[in-house]
Amino acid sequence: ARVETVGNKDTGGGGSSIMTLTRKAMKKCTPLLLIGLVRLATNKGLEYQEHISEYGVHWNFFFTLCCVEGLAVAWKGVRGRWGIVATTGTSKVPLPLDGILALGMMIPYQFLLSKGGLQEFIENGDRRCDAETALSFAVTYVPSLCDMFVANREGILGVVGYF
Repeated sequence: ARVETVGNKDTGGGGSSIMTLTRKAMKKCTPLLLIGLVRLATNKGLEYQEHISEYGVHWNFFFTLCCVEGLAVAWKGVRGRWGIVATTGTSKVPLPLDGILALGMMIPYQFLLSKGGLQEFIENGDRRCDAETALSFAVTYVPSLCDMFVANREGILGVVGYF
């Protein structure tokens, strides 16, 4: 009966759906992650010419695809579970959640690129964290993670545009 009224197959408490989403994401992302690791190892091992301004020091397009696929699986689960509908009298109209998400991500991202200094950071920022960077709080708590982020910021922040 719930499927007829809400249009959603998942009637559980949420725990099993999170595990299902995790398994789906792992199944789709694992090959991309492995290919990305092989590409990284071969590029570094063969000293193949790389342009770090494209994806960063360690990042490559397979890692981007892995992130996008994982985020897409998660978004489909959220959208399916909380497929909000607007009621107008006796009919229910689904809200355009994909458009809302796209605008909710891209407007602030574009603002940060244009006015917040993000584009300057992506194009010309240092490859290591220090006390002078905008991420100085992370230097104290997780320095290796901070260094990994700034070394690969082009690829990591580019995921937003692909998603």
